[in-house]
Amino acid sequence: MSTNQNFVQWSQPFLYDNGSSPAVAINDNGLCLEMHNGPSGNDGMFYRLGQYSSQINNAKNSPMNWTPVQYLGSGAGNPITCGLSNSFASMVYQDDDKNLFFQWAPLPANADGVLNWQGKNNYTSGEQPAMAMNGNSRLVAIHQDSSWGNYTMWYATGTAGEGIGGAAEVIQATEGSHYCNTNKVTINKTGPNNTDATIVVMSSFSEVVSLLVGIMQPNGSIVWGDKIVMDGWRGSFDVALDDDNNLLIASTISSPGGFASCLSWQTAKVVGTTVQFTSAVMPLFYCNIADTSVTINRNGNIILEICNEDGSPTPFQYFIGQAYFSQDYSAWMGQNNSTIGNIPLNLLAIPGTHDSGTYAITESSPITPDNPSSVLSFFAPNVATAWSISQGLDFLGQLNAGIRYFDIRALSIEQESTYITCHGFAGAGIPDLFNAIKAFYAQGGIYQQEIILLDMNHIYTNIGGVSWGSVDCWMPGGENSQFSSFCTWINNNIGHMLLPPALNGSSLNEIYNSEEYRNGGRIILIFDDGYSVQQNSNYWANDDNANPDYWKTADGMKMPPDAAVSTINSMWPNVTTLDALVSANSNNINNTLLPAWNNWIQNKHAPSEFTVLQCIGTEDEDIIKAGTVPTAYTPDSLQVWEAGVCTPYMFILANDSRSVSANIILVDWLEQTMVTPLCMDINRKKAALAATTGTHKVAEAMA
Repeated sequence: MSTNQNFVQWSQPFLYDNGSSPAVAINDNGLCLEMHNGPSGNDGMFYRLGQYSSQINNAKNSPMNWTPVQYLGSGAGNPITCGLSNSFASMVYQDDDKNLFFQWAPLPANADGVLNWQGKNNYTSGEQPAMAMNGNSRLVAIHQDSSWGNYTMWYATGTAGEGIGGAAEVIQATEGSHYCNTNKVTINKTGPNNTDATIVVMSSFSEVVSLLVGIMQPNGSIVWGDKIVMDGWRGSFDVALDDDNNLLIASTISSPGGFASCLSWQTAKVVGTTVQFTSAVMPLFYCNIADTSVTINRNGNIILEICNEDGSPTPFQYFIGQAYFSQDYSAWMGQNNSTIGNIPLNLLAIPGTHDSGTYAITESSPITPDNPSSVLSFFAPNVATAWSISQGLDFLGQLNAGIRYFDIRALSIEQESTYITCHGFAGAGIPDLFNAIKAFYAQGGIYQQEIILLDMNHIYTNIGGVSWGSVDCWMPGGENSQFSSFCTWINNNIGHMLLPPALNGSSLNEIYNSEEYRNGGRIILIFDDGYSVQQNSNYWANDDNANPDYWKTADGMKMPPDAAVSTINSMWPNVTTLDALVSANSNNINNTLLPAWNNWIQNKHAPSEFTVLQCIGTEDEDIIKAGTVPTAYTPDSLQVWEAGVCTPYMFILANDSRSVSANIILVDWLEQTMVTPLCMDINRKKAALAATTGTHKVAEAMA
C-alpha cells in the first residue's frame, strides 16, 4: 500500500483589483504574470507582474507586491490568456471579429513592471482561446471553432520568441473530434527538446466537464488520449501541471453540504494519456465565482485567481498555494530520529486531528450525548451531520499522513460493551481505532519507532441501564465505577502497548531505551477520568482531572484529594473567525508555549505537560443557519467553513517565528492543511536550535 500523500496548503483570499476574465501564470523563479479585462468588460486589457511569496503574517495583508497595472490595449471583454517561462511572457487573446492573436515579450521587465510586447500575430480565427507555456517557452494554444454552432476544438503549437507556427489542427480524441463551450489548457516540459511534453485540456460541453491528455511529438503535433468525464464539476475551472506530471484542478462543484456551489480543488497524477486522482475533492472558497485561473511551477508554488460575480465593479481575489506532492510522512519519527531524537516528546511538533473519529458520521448516525437537543430540533440531519464531521480520512489514513495525536470523544455503552467515537453523532468505533493502530505497527521496521498519543478527553457513558438513545440520561465524569468495563476492554486490547506516565518529559531516544518500549509499549493513553487514571497505572491524566469545576456534577461530587495531576493542556480558542484565531493563539503561544520551550533551551527542563495548540474555529448557531440558505454563498458544512479559518491559519503559523515552540498542532480536515509538513519544518528548526550551545532565548513573545 502506498503511503504517499498529496497536500495543498491555501491562504485566505486577498482582494486586490476589479475586472473580468482573469488569467495568471508563474515561472520557476516565482515570477507571476496576471492579465485581465477591465471592470466593465470593454475598457481594455491590463497586466501586472508580481513575485510569489507565502510570507503571510496576518489575516489581512497581501503577501505579494504587485507592480502597477499596465494598459495593454483595447478590448471588448473577450477572453485573454497568458503564459510565462523564465525567459518570456506570452499571451493569446480574441478580438471582436473572432480573430486570435499571439504576442510575446522578453524577460525581465523594466523597473516599473513594463514588458516589451512584440511579435503580434493573427495566427487563426476562433473563440474561447486558452494558452499555456512551459519552462522551455514551448507553448500550446487551443480554441473553439469560429463558425456559429460549431463547437469543434482546435490546437496550435509554437515557441515564445518565434510565434505560433503552422495551421491549427482539430483535437482528435480517441473517440473522435473534441467539442467545447469553454476550455483551459496546461503544459509541462519533459524532453530536452520539448519532445514528449504533456498537455492537459479541461473543457466543458453541454454542461459536461472533461479532461483530455495529449503528448506532444517532435514535429509539434499532439497525440490525444481518451476523454475523461469529471462528474460533478461545473462552472468556472482551470488546470495546472507541473514538470513531474502532478495535476492541480480548480473548479466550482456542488459543496459537501449539498448547497449551491463552492470553489474546490483536487490533485491527480498524469500517466501517459490517463489521469489518476491522488486526493479527494477539497473545498476552498464559497462565493459566486465567474472566472478561475490557476498556475503552478516546479517548486509547488501556486497562484489561484478568481473573479467574483457578486459586487459592482466585479472584484478580483487571489489565493497563495503551496503543493506537497508524493510526500511520505508515515514513519516520520523514526526517519528523523537522528535529528529530533533528543527533544522531549512534549516539546516536539506533533500533528494532530480534532475529533479524529468523525469521518464515519453519516446522516443516519444516531445522536450522541454531546449534541444539544436544541440544535438537533432546529437542523435537519443532513445539516447537523455536515457540521459534525471534522475529518475525511479514516484512522489508518491519518496515521499514514503522519498524525500522531488523536483527539477522541469516547462513548462507552456499558451494557452492550460497545465503544465508539462521537461528535454530536456516532462516529467510528474505537475498535476501528485500535485495529488501525495494530495494522500500522504490523508493518514492522521503522514503523515500530512511531509513538502515538490517544487523548480520550471527552468520555460519555450511560447510567443505570437507561437506553443510550436518551440524551438526558448521560453525564461526563462522576461515578467511580462507570468506566470500569471500558477500561477493562481497553486493557485487554492495547494494555500491553501502553507507555506509563513515568516517561513523561522523555525524548524519543529515552522512550526507545526504556524497558516498557522494549516490551512493546508504543501508545500514550490520556484518559479524562481521575478515578480510572488512579486505578490504571499506564493511563495519563487529562487536564480536566485537576479542575475542581469538572467534579461539580449534579449530585454535588467534589474533586477527590488524590485526583491525578494533568499531563496535557489543550488550549481551546473558541472563536468564529480567522482574525480571532490568530489573536487567541498568539496569546496561547506567548503565555504557554514560548516559556516552556525557552526554559528547555536555556535550562534543559522539560515541561510536565503536553500542550495542544488548537488551530480550529468553533462554529456557532448563526453560522450554521446561514449555511442553510442556498443563495447566500455561505459555508454549509464544517469542512467548507474551516477552509476559511483552520486552513489559512496554517500559512500564518508557518510564518510566525514563535511557532518553533509548538508541541501538538491540532486541525480540522487534515487534507486541507499542511499540518504534517509544517510540523516537519518546525522540528528541523527545533533540532538546529537544540544543537546550539549557550543559554539564549530562541524566540520572543509578540504583542
